[in-house]
Amino acid sequence: MFKRKRILLLSCSVILLCCCLVVGGTYGLFTEQVSVTNHLSAGNLDVQLERQTWSYTYLDSTGVMKTMTPDNNTPGYNDYDTNKTANLFGIPEDSSGVQTVKVVPGSKFESQLKLTNHGSVAVDYSIFVVLDNRNGSDPAADQAFREQLRVSVYEVNNGTVATTPAKTAMLDELVDAGTGMRFTDGLLLANDDGNGDNNPSIEFVVTIEFVDNNNINNDAQSAIAYFDLYIEAIQDKDGNAPA
Repeated sequence: MFKRKRILLLSCSVILLCCCLVVGGTYGLFTEQVSVTNHLSAGNLDVQLERQTWSYTYLDSTGVMKTMTPDNNTPGYNDYDTNKTANLFGIPEDSSGVQTVKVVPGSKFESQLKLTNHGSVAVDYSIFVVLDNRNGSDPAADQAFREQLRVSVYEVNNGTVATTPAKTAMLDELVDAGTGMRFTDGLLLANDDGNGDNNPSIEFVVTIEFVDNNNINNDAQSAIAYFDLYIEAIQDKDGNAPA
């Protein structure tokens, strides 16, 4: 019925148009304007970094290696959106920001982190470490110290930490890397669709180990090393992680 009605209306229009031409031909063509109201909403990129837990081994005041884990004074969890200064490995610091725990060959520091995408766009994320070339009072000792600090990043799948690191490097290798060394490169993290249909978060573990090397152990005494951990998130373009 609707199709037929449309045809009849079209026929009437044609007849009316012919009559107009006969009368004088001074009328213009039928016109109509259609207005469509529309808008564009920008997406948002919103990633959150949280520390799930930490642990470290160090030499206590009695000269015995001891392992520290979270407690009431230094909880395992930390949201770096709200507390950006919390030590990555839970190491206590004095009022000037200097750590109060001294490391020795065999010491190991570990932090499990979670990266969540709360935004509406998918992102490609990378984890990289940047070495600060500042030296303490003994640059030679600091260099020896960097040569013995091994940085590793492990992926976590379904709550299980991989036995083999995604990448590992000695801290002194970062000097040649310029702006930092990437330990994961361009991995895809889906957007948060708000329906719980995807898993817009990943977990990974960062470790720092003081490798026991008898050839240079004594050279690294009273040394210091500065470095920063960065998480870089860039909007994904095609749903595939960069090659």
